[in-house]
Amino acid sequence: VIRLKIDKAFTDAIELSKEIDTYHDVAAAAMKCIVLGIENILDDDWATMQRVNWGTVETVGDESAYVLAIADKLRPYVPTLRSMLSSLYFTNFCDKFAASVVPKVLQSIVKCKRVNHVGTQQLLLDVYALKTLFLNLPVMGKEGEVQIVGATTVPARYTKFVSNEMAHVEAVLKLIGTPNEMLVDSFKIMWPEGTAENFQSILNMKGLKRQEQLALLEALGLQQRKAPPAAAKQMIEGKMTDMTESLKSNMQKMAKASNPFNYINTTN
Repeated sequence: VIRLKIDKAFTDAIELSKEIDTYHDVAAAAMKCIVLGIENILDDDWATMQRVNWGTVETVGDESAYVLAIADKLRPYVPTLRSMLSSLYFTNFCDKFAASVVPKVLQSIVKCKRVNHVGTQQLLLDVYALKTLFLNLPVMGKEGEVQIVGATTVPARYTKFVSNEMAHVEAVLKLIGTPNEMLVDSFKIMWPEGTAENFQSILNMKGLKRQEQLALLEALGLQQRKAPPAAAKQMIEGKMTDMTESLKSNMQKMAKASNPFNYINTTN
């Protein structure tokens, strides 16, 4: 703009690279503050998840209270933010949200202790609801419904990142419900990059006694360079699939609902 308004003789003297860098730095700092603000308002909800006594859960119901609270906080916030930002900066927000907030799901789940089988199924249902929420976040309307606003679409890289992160969370939950005799091989298949510390977090969530944990940790150490045979791998993968069968009807109903966070289990 300045170059268009001044004499041509001075055009080449216009150099604003430092100012441009400063502008980008300010924009990046502002985006960081926005994402940090969202992290902070969700901290109480992750803490609520961790305080639930998952070892005493007796039935699988609708989404847990902490899931509904997260949805209620994001629902008015994101559409307002989208209306204030250009599509480029809103996409940048989505990417930073995914990188910062989505991993909190796994970080919070591994802090839960003594999760029984039914508790695992409830957490799987909660994770499904959170995944649906996060995947639709870029096109979320103020009432929680999915809306395509102008040129706003869900970026492919955002969808891929969220899907991969949540698939990993689901795998961890399935490991918690795996029988002890299959746990080592299942861990190596479903969390191939997992460490002994990661494995112990699974054992803690299962509520195993110290002696049981030591035996399984020793077995993991002895087998760390051995891949499970193909037949065992197929059996384990089949077992993992069977573990989620009891959730199918609930998930199908939620997927068909216009707003999964208003879903009511009609079977109750």
